[in-house]
Amino acid sequence: MAPSLEEIKKVFRAMKKDKTIGGRRNLLMLELAYGSGLRACKISNLNVEDVNVKNMTAHVLGKFRKERVVPVTKRCLKALEAYYKTIKEPRKPMFVQIKGKDMGARMNPASVSQLFRKKTPFHAHLYRHACATHMLLNGCNIRYIQELLGHERTNTTQIYTRLQKEELRKVVNEKHPCATRIIPITYMTMRKKLKEKQEEEKDGSEGIGN
Repeated sequence: MAPSLEEIKKVFRAMKKDKTIGGRRNLLMLELAYGSGLRACKISNLNVEDVNVKNMTAHVLGKFRKERVVPVTKRCLKALEAYYKTIKEPRKPMFVQIKGKDMGARMNPASVSQLFRKKTPFHAHLYRHACATHMLLNGCNIRYIQELLGHERTNTTQIYTRLQKEELRKVVNEKHPCATRIIPITYMTMRKKLKEKQEEEKDGSEGIGN
Protein backbone atom coordinates (compact mmCIF):
# COMPACT_ATOMS: atom_id res chain seq x y z
CA MET A 1 0.00 0.00 0.00
CA ALA A 2 1.32 3.42 -0.94
CA PRO A 3 1.76 6.02 1.81
CA SER A 4 -1.19 8.36 2.23
CA LEU A 5 -0.99 12.01 1.26
CA GLU A 6 -0.92 13.02 4.93
CA GLU A 7 1.97 10.63 5.57
CA ILE A 8 3.88 12.11 2.63
CA LYS A 9 3.26 15.66 3.88
CA LYS A 10 4.56 14.67 7.30
CA VAL A 11 7.78 13.32 5.78
CA PHE A 12 8.32 16.52 3.78
CA ARG A 13 7.75 18.69 6.85
CA ALA A 14 10.37 16.74 8.77
CA MET A 15 12.90 16.75 5.91
CA LYS A 16 12.61 20.51 5.37
CA LYS A 17 13.86 21.19 8.89
CA ASP A 18 17.36 19.94 8.03
CA LYS A 19 19.27 22.83 6.40
CA THR A 20 22.61 21.01 6.14
CA ILE A 21 24.17 19.87 2.86
CA GLY A 22 22.95 16.35 3.52
CA GLY A 23 19.49 17.53 4.49
CA ARG A 24 19.02 19.56 1.33
CA ARG A 25 20.40 16.75 -0.80
CA ASN A 26 17.97 14.32 0.82
CA LEU A 27 15.01 16.67 0.31
CA LEU A 28 15.86 17.00 -3.39
CA MET A 29 15.97 13.21 -3.77
CA LEU A 30 12.60 12.97 -2.05
CA GLU A 31 11.14 15.57 -4.43
CA LEU A 32 12.38 13.55 -7.41
CA ALA A 33 11.07 10.26 -6.03
CA TYR A 34 7.61 11.56 -5.15
CA GLY A 35 7.24 14.49 -7.57
CA SER A 36 8.61 12.77 -10.68
CA GLY A 37 8.20 9.11 -9.72
CA LEU A 38 11.89 8.28 -10.16
CA ARG A 39 13.41 5.04 -8.93
CA ALA A 40 16.49 5.09 -6.68
CA CYS A 41 18.70 3.97 -9.58
CA LYS A 42 17.53 6.88 -11.78
CA ILE A 43 18.10 9.36 -8.97
CA SER A 44 21.63 8.13 -8.36
CA ASN A 45 22.50 8.36 -12.07
CA LEU A 46 21.48 12.01 -12.45
CA ASN A 47 24.08 14.58 -13.41
CA VAL A 48 23.75 18.32 -12.92
CA GLU A 49 23.28 18.94 -16.63
CA ASP A 50 20.42 16.43 -16.79
CA VAL A 51 17.98 18.92 -15.25
CA ASN A 52 16.68 21.66 -17.53
CA VAL A 53 15.48 24.36 -15.17
CA LYS A 54 13.91 26.45 -17.93
CA ASN A 55 11.84 23.58 -19.33
CA MET A 56 11.26 22.02 -15.90
CA THR A 57 12.40 18.60 -17.10
CA ALA A 58 15.02 15.99 -16.32
CA HIS A 59 16.73 13.54 -18.68
CA VAL A 60 16.90 10.03 -17.26
CA LEU A 61 18.16 6.74 -18.64
CA GLY A 62 15.56 4.01 -18.65
CA LYS A 63 15.91 0.30 -19.27
CA PHE A 64 18.45 -0.68 -21.91
CA ARG A 65 19.86 2.87 -21.55
CA LYS A 66 16.82 4.29 -23.29
CA GLU A 67 16.72 8.03 -22.67
CA ARG A 68 13.51 9.72 -21.66
CA VAL A 69 12.44 13.12 -20.36
CA VAL A 70 10.33 13.53 -17.23
CA PRO A 71 8.78 16.70 -15.80
CA VAL A 72 10.00 18.09 -12.49
CA THR A 73 7.88 20.17 -10.16
CA LYS A 74 8.40 23.76 -9.05
CA ARG A 75 9.03 22.47 -5.56
CA CYS A 76 11.74 20.20 -6.91
CA LEU A 77 13.45 23.13 -8.66
CA LYS A 78 13.27 25.14 -5.45
CA ALA A 79 14.93 22.26 -3.57
CA LEU A 80 17.53 22.01 -6.34
CA GLU A 81 18.37 25.71 -6.02
CA ALA A 82 18.74 25.43 -2.24
CA TYR A 83 20.97 22.36 -2.65
CA TYR A 84 23.22 24.09 -5.18
CA LYS A 85 23.60 27.10 -2.89
CA THR A 86 24.67 24.82 -0.08
CA ILE A 87 27.29 22.87 -2.02
CA LYS A 88 28.50 26.10 -3.70
CA GLU A 89 30.07 24.25 -6.64
CA PRO A 90 27.63 21.91 -8.39
CA ARG A 91 29.42 18.69 -9.23
CA LYS A 92 28.80 16.59 -12.31
CA PRO A 93 27.09 13.79 -10.35
CA MET A 94 24.10 15.44 -8.75
CA PHE A 95 24.16 13.28 -5.64
CA VAL A 96 27.42 12.40 -3.92
CA GLN A 97 28.57 11.02 -0.60
CA ILE A 98 29.20 13.92 1.79
CA LYS A 99 31.25 12.08 4.39
CA GLY A 100 33.27 8.95 4.99
CA LYS A 101 35.95 7.35 2.86
CA ASP A 102 33.81 7.70 -0.29
CA MET A 103 33.18 11.43 0.22
CA GLY A 104 32.62 13.14 -3.13
CA ALA A 105 31.84 9.88 -4.94
CA ARG A 106 28.56 9.39 -6.76
CA MET A 107 25.88 7.76 -4.64
CA ASN A 108 24.94 4.35 -6.02
CA PRO A 109 21.35 3.01 -6.06
CA ALA A 110 21.94 0.95 -2.91
CA SER A 111 23.15 3.97 -0.95
CA VAL A 112 20.17 6.04 -2.15
CA SER A 113 17.76 3.29 -1.08
CA GLN A 114 19.53 2.93 2.25
CA LEU A 115 19.29 6.67 2.84
CA PHE A 116 15.52 6.63 2.25
CA ARG A 117 15.10 3.78 4.74
CA LYS A 118 17.26 5.59 7.30
CA LYS A 119 15.86 9.12 6.95
CA THR A 120 12.20 8.44 6.14
CA PRO A 121 9.52 5.94 7.24
CA PHE A 122 9.29 4.37 3.75
CA HIS A 123 11.70 2.86 1.25
CA ALA A 124 12.40 4.74 -1.97
CA HIS A 125 10.08 2.78 -4.25
CA LEU A 126 7.02 3.53 -2.13
CA TYR A 127 7.35 7.23 -2.99
CA ARG A 128 7.11 6.24 -6.66
CA HIS A 129 3.97 4.24 -5.81
CA ALA A 130 2.58 7.20 -3.90
CA CYS A 131 3.25 9.52 -6.84
CA ALA A 132 1.19 7.35 -9.20
CA THR A 133 -1.55 6.53 -6.69
CA HIS A 134 -2.12 10.11 -5.60
CA MET A 135 -2.23 11.32 -9.20
CA LEU A 136 -4.84 8.67 -10.00
CA LEU A 137 -6.90 9.65 -6.98
CA ASN A 138 -6.69 13.24 -8.17
CA GLY A 139 -8.19 12.30 -11.54
CA CYS A 140 -5.09 11.96 -13.73
CA ASN A 141 -5.42 9.81 -16.87
CA ILE A 142 -3.52 6.54 -16.44
CA ARG A 143 -1.77 7.01 -19.80
CA TYR A 144 -0.03 10.12 -18.49
CA ILE A 145 1.08 8.18 -15.44
CA GLN A 146 2.34 5.41 -17.71
CA GLU A 147 4.45 7.97 -19.57
CA LEU A 148 5.74 9.55 -16.36
CA LEU A 149 6.81 6.21 -14.88
CA GLY A 150 8.36 5.02 -18.13
CA HIS A 151 6.21 1.90 -18.47
CA GLU A 152 6.19 0.53 -22.00
CA ARG A 153 3.02 -1.50 -21.43
CA THR A 154 -0.20 -0.18 -19.95
CA ASN A 155 -0.79 -3.38 -17.97
CA THR A 156 2.34 -2.59 -15.92
CA THR A 157 0.66 0.63 -14.82
CA GLN A 158 -2.67 -1.13 -14.11
CA ILE A 159 -1.38 -2.13 -10.68
CA TYR A 160 -1.95 1.46 -9.63
CA THR A 161 -5.64 1.23 -10.49
CA ARG A 162 -5.83 -1.66 -8.02
CA LEU A 163 -3.93 0.41 -5.49
CA GLN A 164 -6.36 3.24 -6.17
CA LYS A 165 -9.32 0.98 -5.42
CA GLU A 166 -7.69 -0.19 -2.20
CA GLU A 167 -7.00 3.41 -1.23
CA LEU A 168 -10.57 4.38 -2.09
CA ARG A 169 -11.93 1.52 0.00
CA LYS A 170 -9.73 2.62 2.90
CA VAL A 171 -10.95 6.21 2.64
CA VAL A 172 -14.59 5.12 2.48
CA ASN A 173 -14.18 2.86 5.50
CA GLU A 174 -12.52 5.66 7.46
CA LYS A 175 -14.55 8.68 6.35
CA HIS A 176 -18.00 7.64 5.13
CA PRO A 177 -20.72 8.06 7.78
CA CYS A 178 -22.16 4.64 6.98
CA ALA A 179 -18.82 3.02 7.78
CA THR A 180 -18.37 4.80 11.11
CA ARG A 181 -20.31 4.90 14.36
CA ILE A 182 -21.92 8.24 13.51
CA ILE A 183 -25.12 6.81 12.04
CA PRO A 184 -25.55 3.85 14.46
CA ILE A 185 -25.19 6.20 17.44
CA THR A 186 -27.62 8.71 15.92
CA TYR A 187 -30.07 5.95 15.07
CA MET A 188 -29.94 4.48 18.58
CA THR A 189 -30.37 7.94 20.06
CA MET A 190 -33.43 8.52 17.86
CA ARG A 191 -34.93 5.18 18.88
CA LYS A 192 -34.35 5.96 22.53
CA LYS A 193 -36.00 9.38 22.21
CA LEU A 194 -38.92 7.89 20.27
CA LYS A 195 -39.43 5.22 22.93
CA GLU A 196 -39.32 7.84 25.70
CA LYS A 197 -41.87 9.95 23.82
CA GLN A 198 -44.18 6.96 23.34
CA GLU A 199 -43.97 6.13 27.04
CA GLU A 200 -44.74 9.76 27.96
CA GLU A 201 -47.76 9.75 25.64
CA LYS A 202 -48.92 6.44 27.09
CA ASP A 203 -48.61 7.74 30.65
CA GLY A 204 -50.47 10.91 29.66
CA SER A 205 -53.34 9.02 28.04
CA GLU A 206 -53.68 6.73 31.05
CA GLY A 207 -53.86 9.78 33.33
CA ILE A 208 -56.66 11.32 31.26
CA GLY A 209 -58.66 8.12 31.35
CA ASN A 210 -58.44 7.89 35.09
